[in-house]
Amino acid sequence: MPERSSKWFSLAAGDGVLSMPVCAQIETRFASLHQAAGRPADMAVFKRHDFETSMHCEVTVYFSPAAEPLARAFGAKPCAKPPRTGLERLAGGAGCWQVLFT
Repeated sequence: MPERSSKWFSLAAGDGVLSMPVCAQIETRFASLHQAAGRPADMAVFKRHDFETSMHCEVTVYFSPAAEPLARAFGAKPCAKPPRTGLERLAGGAGCWQVLFT
């Protein structure tokens, strides 16, 4: 089995309202990819609402390394692992928190 990358990916999804369709598309595509991969606990997508960068809430979506194919499909760029503070799980099993952030 090939070794997985340790790179995280991020996508600037726009302001809170404009990000909703993008987030819905990510959730839909994630579900089929996650199932096809055997539902690995380390495959997940998170989002963070940033209220400090502009007048509007900006949403950034973070893809775990195991979700790299999905990240690339949406044009996400490699980034550092995000801090857990302020993240919301967008897609992935409930156990992803423990696997990815402990």
